[in-house]
Amino acid sequence: MGMAKRVSFMSGKFSVEPTVYAPTMWCMQNLKPNRMIRKLAQAAFLLALAACEPALDWRDMRAESLGLAVSFPCRPHDAERLLSLAGTKVNMKMLVCQAGGMSFSLAGADLADPSLVGLGLQQLGAALAGKLQAASAAASKPIASALQVRGMTPNDHAREIHIAGKGPEGQSLHVHAAVFAYGTKVYQAVVMTPKADAAAFDLFLTSLAPL
Repeated sequence: MGMAKRVSFMSGKFSVEPTVYAPTMWCMQNLKPNRMIRKLAQAAFLLALAACEPALDWRDMRAESLGLAVSFPCRPHDAERLLSLAGTKVNMKMLVCQAGGMSFSLAGADLADPSLVGLGLQQLGAALAGKLQAASAAASKPIASALQVRGMTPNDHAREIHIAGKGPEGQSLHVHAAVFAYGTKVYQAVVMTPKADAAAFDLFLTSLAPL
């Protein structure tokens, strides 16, 4: 309650005067009705956002197998596979995990020959785009742009790639990926999300650094 009544005796007559409590007076003086409504709406929006946004517990780690420092929002598991890249057989090592409905992966392989790095990056980017388009119904044309990762070896074929489409069950799917190199080692970082979330990919990518 913000209003009370005070009874006083003046000139032989009783009078009733309204008394406004200090908190209510402050609100009346400092918050106009429209401003009060805006502030309440903002508070409600922030509460709803906090309730709906999946919590990501980012943690720094040393990926010794890949020679990189990186942050994951979940505990990744190791995997590896043999593949042909730039005309040579390489062992691709990977770290993969899922959190908040999103998938994060980081993979790398050593080509051992600096002259193969550019071709290796081209093939990594093309293979990734082709695989994602084949797996995703109504996939958009890949959007590629220049890329800069902290400490990476400059290369014209380092790229950031974005593809939007549908998952196997018809759900919305957005893929942000990057291919880049440190010396003769080529890398691929991928974040798959049910909705466009460039912020999660940017945080993942900017955490990378050579050990």
